[in-house]
Amino acid sequence: MNDLFDLLLTGGTVLNPATKTNQKLDVGVKGDRVTAIQANIPRAGVKRVIDVAGCYVTPGLIDFHVHSYWGVNPYGCDLDALCRQ
Repeated sequence: MNDLFDLLLTGGTVLNPATKTNQKLDVGVKGDRVTAIQANIPRAGVKRVIDVAGCYVTPGLIDFHVHSYWGVNPYGCDLDALCRQ
């Protein structure tokens, strides 16, 4: 039984600019750590398998949305005026 992974992401395209990786690979996760990135990791005994075929798997993305209101915080701006341009 494979108790190495709590989660296995299968069939996705792994993109990692730091390692110049851009290929279809599986990603094994144990606890809160990625512990394997390789092709065709065995699925037997893995607690949860998610098929991510057609998706990109990549480290380091941030949430690309904003709650920006004038005067609410130092980063706020008048988006109505800015977005009309």
